[in-house]
Amino acid sequence: MSTSVPRVLELDRVPERMPHRDAALGQLANALDPLRSDRPAYPICISGPTGAGKTAVSRFAVRELRRETAVNTAHVDCLRTRSRAAILEEALVDAGLKTRSSPKADAASSYLAQMEDADSPIVLTLDEAEHIEDEHLPHVLFEADGVTPLFVVHEYERFAARLDAARRRDSAPARTSNSAGTVSRNSSTSSRRASTRATCPGSRTGRWSDRGHRRRQRS
Repeated sequence: MSTSVPRVLELDRVPERMPHRDAALGQLANALDPLRSDRPAYPICISGPTGAGKTAVSRFAVRELRRETAVNTAHVDCLRTRSRAAILEEALVDAGLKTRSSPKADAASSYLAQMEDADSPIVLTLDEAEHIEDEHLPHVLFEADGVTPLFVVHEYERFAARLDAARRRDSAPARTSNSAGTVSRNSSTSSRRASTRATCPGSRTGRWSDRGHRRRQRS
């Protein structure tokens, strides 16, 4: 006798409708909108307490984007997968982009290069992102060509502070603060992001103002 998990209980199931989430979905759709016209999108952070619907909102918005465009998408649970190499490898597999294995010592760099070499950009959702072991990985993804990281966390301020501390230890760039979080400015970066945040029941969406996003011009 075979059994199956009811669809309503499937953890990865994305609902067809999300009532009462219009504000959050609209903000997230706007943040991802550049990808609809083949332009780079900025890193995004969704935060809120357990049960607020952060994961469902992110999955819904990314699914709708994929229905409309040729972008690649990947979703990694960082509570389960925490190291840099393991996260990047799982993302490649989930997006169907893994083309080769790599020596253990160079695995993370090779996996990131495979993402950057893909024909289409990738939206990489990192769920439970505060559990990422390598505090430098978010900044690596910020600078990767054709990669839009979407971080799902419980506490935006704590996560942003951790990233800010890692960047400060590495390069000590000039910094200013505003109500939307910490804005970093590196003297080698000519453009900055406009930082935005919005609220929805129990959660909120932020768009990082951390760097001038680059996307490699493909022939």
